[in-house]
Amino acid sequence: SAECDVPIDGELYQSAYRRLANSGISPDGRIIAIGGDDNTIKIWNTETGELNHTIFTDSWPTAMSIDNTGELLAYAILGKGLFVWDILSRKEVSRIEQDATSISYSPSGRWLAVGSSNGDITVWDAQLKRRYYSLVGHNNTVHALAFSPDEQFLVSGSFDCTVRLWDIKTQNQLQMKKAKGAVMTVSFREDGREIAYGDETGIIEVFSPLTMRTN
Repeated sequence: SAECDVPIDGELYQSAYRRLANSGISPDGRIIAIGGDDNTIKIWNTETGELNHTIFTDSWPTAMSIDNTGELLAYAILGKGLFVWDILSRKEVSRIEQDATSISYSPSGRWLAVGSSNGDITVWDAQLKRRYYSLVGHNNTVHALAFSPDEQFLVSGSFDCTVRLWDIKTQNQLQMKKAKGAVMTVSFREDGREIAYGDETGIIEVFSPLTMRTN
């Protein structure tokens, strides 16, 4: 297979793994967390290319997300639940016993969305560490989640080959789009007016949500 031409110190991506399991990057791009099937999560500084520290886990990480401050890392461990790690103090600060296959902090860091293998999505108040509500609609693993920049909407992608748009305030599903395969990644455009998703077939599609308001 072809090798990727990565314009950054190769050591950053050689955290030497047998296989990359998951990764997360801070909103400002300065911190990246890389999890592998060697049961570790490595925290890197992308500006210096230096390894900050390593988190040793009981199993491989299935999902992770870094909050808006770049100080908190939420990650899920297969069969163990959801953990919140303080990157500065290098300590675990919270643990939730929940099946988690995808995780996304909202832009402000207030909300934490967690997808599960049964298709349900749980939205947590990350500040109060309290379950807020659940979104039900997918019938297979939720593999990708992303909040809109204004935090009014959440987009989810699932192995049921659908992308779904949710209203955070009303908790209603607003739109569903059928993909050609299991959905692996989803993302909002910076202004929130378009959504991109990629599926297992290697296709990336972009669409404009019908419910977005024109400002």
